[in-house]
Amino acid sequence: MKKVSIGLFIILIILLVIVFASSFRNRDYGQDDFPYKGALFLHDGDYVIFECTEGYNGFYYMTGKDYEVPVQVFDYNTGKELGGYLFLPGNPYPVGENFSYAPFRWMDLQQGYKGRTLKIVLRENRKIYNKTYGDRDLLIKFKPGTTVLYWHGVDSTDWCDLDYVAK
Repeated sequence: MKKVSIGLFIILIILLVIVFASSFRNRDYGQDDFPYKGALFLHDGDYVIFECTEGYNGFYYMTGKDYEVPVQVFDYNTGKELGGYLFLPGNPYPVGENFSYAPFRWMDLQQGYKGRTLKIVLRENRKIYNKTYGDRDLLIKFKPGTTVLYWHGVDSTDWCDLDYVAK
């Protein structure tokens, strides 16, 4: 009887570790419940909504590998696309690097963007202007003090565990 109890206890512990230590996929966060310094987007249509104001008119980014990543920018209040696609030059994430020290690159949004609530949307696995873009990964963070309203589709993976690198 003791062996069965010990065996069940060990199996229960293993299952708990697997469930609670596993990475998460496609989480959404509101303005007040986002616990990270930045986000990882892995799927077409993942997005972030933020207030683009003077001094907070852009975002920091890294790419999963050394490839160009297309994003679309929309005025969140009107739903209108602003200026077509933005193509973020490759800036590969050094796997396991804490977001506080990783070499994020600044994407400055100026004319036509300031004073608006923007929705930045990851685009992948599609043809844009006669060029095909395959699977793309985007890491994004904002300056402290930026008003970020919503994060949609935030992922955490074994190569970028947000609980470890972005808290």
